[in-house]
Amino acid sequence: MHLPPYLTRIGNKAFDDYNHYDVQSVYAYMPDIIPISTQTFTTGTYQNGTLYVPEFLYNNYYYDTNWSQFAHIAKTNLSPDDYLTIPTNSDITFADGDERVPDTSEGEHVDGEVGNQGSFTVEGNEPQPFDDVDQNIDGDGSGASLIGEGDTEQDNNMPVNKLKVKIQVKANRWYFFNFPYDVTIAECEYPGQYSWIWYDGQQRAETGYGWRTVESATLNARQGYGFQSSVNGKLIITFEHPTFGGDRPKPLQSYTTGQGNTNIADASWNFVGNPYSSYYEFTQSDFSSPFIVWNGTSYVAYRPGDDDYHLQPYQAFFVQKPEGEDEIGFSKGGRETYRQSEAKKANQTKARKARGINPDRLIINLCISDNDTAAIDRTRLVLNERANHAYEMGCDAAKFFSDVAPAQIYMMENAQPMAINERPFSGDLRLGYTAQKAGTLRISAPRMDLPMMLVDTQTGRTFDLSLGTYEFTTAAGTFNQRFMLRPGDEATAIRELTHQTGVAIGMQDGGLSIGGADGKSVSIYSTSGAQMAQHSGNGFVGLASGVYVVKVDGKSAKVLVK
Repeated sequence: MHLPPYLTRIGNKAFDDYNHYDVQSVYAYMPDIIPISTQTFTTGTYQNGTLYVPEFLYNNYYYDTNWSQFAHIAKTNLSPDDYLTIPTNSDITFADGDERVPDTSEGEHVDGEVGNQGSFTVEGNEPQPFDDVDQNIDGDGSGASLIGEGDTEQDNNMPVNKLKVKIQVKANRWYFFNFPYDVTIAECEYPGQYSWIWYDGQQRAETGYGWRTVESATLNARQGYGFQSSVNGKLIITFEHPTFGGDRPKPLQSYTTGQGNTNIADASWNFVGNPYSSYYEFTQSDFSSPFIVWNGTSYVAYRPGDDDYHLQPYQAFFVQKPEGEDEIGFSKGGRETYRQSEAKKANQTKARKARGINPDRLIINLCISDNDTAAIDRTRLVLNERANHAYEMGCDAAKFFSDVAPAQIYMMENAQPMAINERPFSGDLRLGYTAQKAGTLRISAPRMDLPMMLVDTQTGRTFDLSLGTYEFTTAAGTFNQRFMLRPGDEATAIRELTHQTGVAIGMQDGGLSIGGADGKSVSIYSTSGAQMAQHSGNGFVGLASGVYVVKVDGKSAKVLVK
């Protein structure tokens, strides 16, 4: 029995007509694993028959919950025309030593079609050639990955004659791209009227504004661009003979302020991006300073080490060039598939909680939303006694403002709106926001390494952010004087506990984070004196909402868990 590559469904008891005998051999060629049940084939087929699969799909079938019901799974050799096209939305790996898919009987390489959650990865020196490959990307979601081995960018064990990058876009929405190869604008396919823009770092340094309309005929490799279409549809970018190997470091340019603009927060902005046709895990080994990404409505700042960020294929972003950092590394080892990036995010969240917090750098993340669940925008305060009040490119990030975000939030430092503000601990801090229209907004603090109160100068209300979300009404406009952040009453006790014991206690949704506790034991009690938890070393302790007393080395402080 032969199951062809384009087979998409096998029903339950699909082979009842075979019940008078057991199928001895099943040849499965589907790159996407089709779910089957315990009754799709007969019990005898599962127990005594052999499932034959191509070598490059062996692991996909062997580890699948349903197909592994076959007691015997074997590899089969491929012949021309077994595959004319390999369609998949799964992760397909051509491992080192695996048989490659041969050319067709017409002498052409196989085609490929990779869905927006799928991938092709080719390992080893033996090439797996393709003729045409369609790489599907959802501009507002997931994207296909293509990963090939090679010590240099020119090395290529996955030669492709023509790569079509098909990006699903929504009307009148900006998307930011960075392509690894030159492409002619006229040769791209567009769903409607369109616009391309680029970012001029020198103009930003001189005037405070960097966007310019693309006037050249070519989009240059490794340069970030913005794209917008008038209708929903697919933007199709075609590359001839792309390569996929090698490290791809990106030098950063330095732009100095002048001609009436002396704001260092406008200096040296580079619009760069992911140079690979795959997801990429952005780490401190690539770059240690903040970077800014566009989420479709707002600009959000991240910093390697404080955040785990995974770039989508061809995703562009902003960075400043700080002193001492001349490039972004982009090592080939950081490439990954969509599924790998999702799995890593979950593991990294657990690992971050297990590490606890850094007593020397206390982080407060603040979000603004127009409903109870969806955060529109965020800002970050980092309390660090070694930092300066002045703008530092290595740790601070200016706020980039969006024209379409319903609301935006930022810290104010020296009259400068900040997406990330790293500064010493001292007094009240001003918090600014924008609202596109009058209505109700909410401010929350999903992470506070030190308790903070939100002071609403308009209503005279002071709200403990440890209690949850602050809801307020607002007019449309920009408001830099309404809110202040002030350390809560518990903050003094917690800071004193940290000074005396070295242990820092931070509040996150669902519990407490502990840092600086190597070799120490932290006890947590209810206000009535009942011991609720005990934790050794750094980490995270999950707790129900309420007030608790934390004790370390005979010192104590009261904390609130929301």
